[in-house]
Amino acid sequence: MIDDYHDWPAYKFYNKYHMNMINKLIHILCIPAISWSVCVFLPFYCSFALMLFYAIFYSYIFMYEIKNTTINEVTAINLYLMIIWLSAVIFKAKCVNHMLYAGIVFTLSWIFQFIGHYFFERNRPALFDSLYQSFAMAPLFTFFEVLSFFE
Repeated sequence: MIDDYHDWPAYKFYNKYHMNMINKLIHILCIPAISWSVCVFLPFYCSFALMLFYAIFYSYIFMYEIKNTTINEVTAINLYLMIIWLSAVIFKAKCVNHMLYAGIVFTLSWIFQFIGHYFFERNRPALFDSLYQSFAMAPLFTFFEVLSFFE
């Protein structure tokens, strides 16, 4: 068990690609936006299953891999995921052109992340070195980064 998420290998891997504060802020905004747009694209039950998978996966990581995790952090990551999913479901139900707007958010979010890596970070995204790390850890990384603002 690892004492702190900063020492966790998956966090270290992802963090080495995101040292510049502007790039981190871009990711803190764009990764939840991408997750949200994916939830808009997917049918209700598929988006629910996806967020449930992330919630279980992240809860497992907090409870069994990172030693000094509190129930508040487990609750917070699950609320974070639930807010992304629920806002996508409500948006999809209320907006006639939801696919168009989600497509714009999805596309712009990816563009901004690549701009962040190219101009601010001066490196290539972690996506090119580990697809698993990128898609499995990106939402959790942004959660940890927001959490670090409150430490």
